[in-house]
Amino acid sequence: MNLLFDTHTFIWFIEAPDRIKPHLQNTLSDPMNKLWLSTASVWEMQIKMAIRKLSLSASVEEFVTVNRAVNDVQSLPVLEQHIWSLANLPLHHNDPFDRLLIAQALAEGYTLVTADPFFAQYSVPILW
Repeated sequence: MNLLFDTHTFIWFIEAPDRIKPHLQNTLSDPMNKLWLSTASVWEMQIKMAIRKLSLSASVEEFVTVNRAVNDVQSLPVLEQHIWSLANLPLHHNDPFDRLLIAQALAEGYTLVTADPFFAQYSVPILW
């Protein structure tokens, strides 16, 4: 299964694993599943660090680079097809990063790993 991290879920996976339920930890550590982090999430982390709405144990560059390698998390680039598919999403949620993650998951056939209740309003597979 291809699992796309929501931004907060990736951060919790690394810095606050106790916030992730044991069954989900098992799913995330199962080598049969492929883990993905969108460049949109990296962008969101960088912006939130700059405006002091996020604090990480390292710079965003180091945090992402090291933890993707350690946890075998693949990078999902933002493609034009992802952006075009935003036009088909109902406006249930105003967060542009969340909407882009939803569009990416739908376009790629991935399951979103998120605790955000707004995501359930979309027809995207969710794991939590």
